[in-house]
Amino acid sequence: MSMLLKSIASIAVLMCVSSVLLLAAVSQSTKPIPKKQWGKPTEGFQISASTDKETYDVCEAINLTLILKNIGKGDAETWSALVFDQTYRVEVILPTKKKAPLTLWGKRQSDLGIMQRAVTSLKENKTETKSIPRLNQLFDMSIPGEYTIVVERTLPQRADGTKHCRVTSNTLVVKMTDD
Repeated sequence: MSMLLKSIASIAVLMCVSSVLLLAAVSQSTKPIPKKQWGKPTEGFQISASTDKETYDVCEAINLTLILKNIGKGDAETWSALVFDQTYRVEVILPTKKKAPLTLWGKRQSDLGIMQRAVTSLKENKTETKSIPRLNQLFDMSIPGEYTIVVERTLPQRADGTKHCRVTSNTLVVKMTDD
């Protein structure tokens, strides 16, 4: 009988834990996901800059996702490097409308020499995704308020591979709170 009661109690605990996890998953899935936006088309390319959400606590990690899309005719040549600012130029504007300074970690990352650079072909109508984890570890985003983020990438022009074009992302707004 004791064994039966322990089994029933174990099942009851398991059902309670499962219910709590299910409710947490449902509440997570009902949070609005920021709509993906694209920058202005330039030389057959577009860039989308996005984050997982629009509001963060000051100490919470902001992961920036960048998508480069080939919207031109035919395949296009691109290149990428291991260090974030050797592929994309990220500009973060503080709530005070000044450029956000790099943190010590961000300065160390931007001072690294080119370690590895790869030239690739981006197929027509295909995308290339790059993630910059912990953007607020690279830039000082410790002041509560709204930050504006714009990303730019220099790519070879299709007509003349010796000339380059600058492709700019959408303007992304992220709010930092100190709650």
